[in-house]
Amino acid sequence: MNNNAEIQEIIRTYYAVFDAKTSNPSTLDAILASTWRNYSSDTVYAEKPAFIGLLTGTIQAVPDLQWRISEVLSAGDRVVVRGEGSGTPVGEFFGVPFTGKAFSIMSIDIHTIREGRIQTTFHLEDWAGALRQLTGQ
Repeated sequence: MNNNAEIQEIIRTYYAVFDAKTSNPSTLDAILASTWRNYSSDTVYAEKPAFIGLLTGTIQAVPDLQWRISEVLSAGDRVVVRGEGSGTPVGEFFGVPFTGKAFSIMSIDIHTIREGRIQTTFHLEDWAGALRQLTGQ
């Protein structure tokens, strides 16, 4: 069983990689299980190498990307994190031409933490909202 201080440190380390100023994907080695999967649906997931590639590409596209932790709830080995991501793309982003506008979106993540490592992550971000903000709609 994980203690609260350990959970807080794991969560802080995980979300630090989503902040362009502090991003260091190699820190994930200490907190992600070797079998970790990052699910965007019940059946679609990325393993760590693909996740790091996506993260790196996102930070290149949004070099001021920040992800703030708004709330953390835990029950047993499950940790739910409500967060807020924001940034300003420097070029075309998800097919939206460069506008110079920024976005701010909410995210919800459900992590399973066992033996001091995140085993799985299920995530949902409001990327449709980001696109609306970038296009001014």
